[in-house]
Amino acid sequence: KYLEWIPFEKFQNITYIAEGGFGKIYSVEWPEEYIYFWNIENQNWYRFKDNKYALKSLNNSSDICSDF
Repeated sequence: KYLEWIPFEKFQNITYIAEGGFGKIYSVEWPEEYIYFWNIENQNWYRFKDNKYALKSLNNSSDICSDF
């Protein structure tokens, strides 16, 4: 629903899983809470805790075509 930039340094326990056609996939933990929705009454983000995420590194990410 929402896009949030998370600096790589914030991830923990990075574990390689596999490599695909566009890059590598890792299992990571992020100890902070992610944005779940905007609470209009309190005027703040409601955040939810879920530690496990998938992270994908892209091969040649500076040279990706618009078809990607």
